[in-house]
Amino acid sequence: MNVIPIRRNLNYSNPPRVHMGSKVVSRFVSILWFLVAFFWPVLRWLLAIDVTFQFFRMLIGFSRSGLYFDWSFFLHFLLYTCMICFVTSKR
Repeated sequence: MNVIPIRRNLNYSNPPRVHMGSKVVSRFVSILWFLVAFFWPVLRWLLAIDVTFQFFRMLIGFSRSGLYFDWSFFLHFLLYTCMICFVTSKR
């Protein structure tokens, strides 16, 4: 049985280049996460109050004239959920 040895010494003359755009985006997301995480205790309460207000506004508006308050509530709830996922993703 012939065994083919695998070369372990992989010296590349040109290391793979990281695009400058990905570094900028990564730095921006890190700074954004830090700011959101720093203000998260206050921001969480404000967003929860806002979602609750939008929910009651949706109930009242929907029972009266069938306006599109449900989309407003859905978008506020989606923002709140995305912010929770964003803050907890870096832990």
